[in-house]
Amino acid sequence: MSKALNISCNARYFEAVEKDQITYIQQDRDLAILNISMPREFGFTRVSVDTPHIVSGKSYRERRPIYEDLPEDHHKLYDTRVAQMIEPRQRWVLSCPVLKLDPETNRHNEEDSPHGVIVFYGVDDVPELEKESRIEFCLECAQQFADQMSQIMNMLTLTEEMVVGHDST
Repeated sequence: MSKALNISCNARYFEAVEKDQITYIQQDRDLAILNISMPREFGFTRVSVDTPHIVSGKSYRERRPIYEDLPEDHHKLYDTRVAQMIEPRQRWVLSCPVLKLDPETNRHNEEDSPHGVIVFYGVDDVPELEKESRIEFCLECAQQFADQMSQIMNMLTLTEEMVVGHDST
């Protein structure tokens, strides 16, 4: 993404978790590429997918890849708890849901919520030269990456089912 956008960026996977009938996206600290130091996000462990102004939550809810430029004062849009976990210098976010697949048909299962979201973000503005085409390309790349993750997670689910089925015989 950094090469396509011509700027440095970070990447993280956020897994969807349920607690007290609320869906959160929670950092998977093992699936992260951090090229930019953003100390304020250290405490960003999880956030409800319904939190206003959170692009990754919107991407999760709408089940589609989204790119958004953030306003200069975006950190003032969040409630205090969330605002202290978001880097004020952050300028943009690109998020894509990792959709669940039906184990039998290998197609996206619209009945199930996504596994989580892949998120790319940075502190430098995307250069204006060819910005729209660069972003479109990155949205397509994120979707392809998310599709690959969906396939891998589906294989893991099928493998677990085979192991459990084998153990019970």
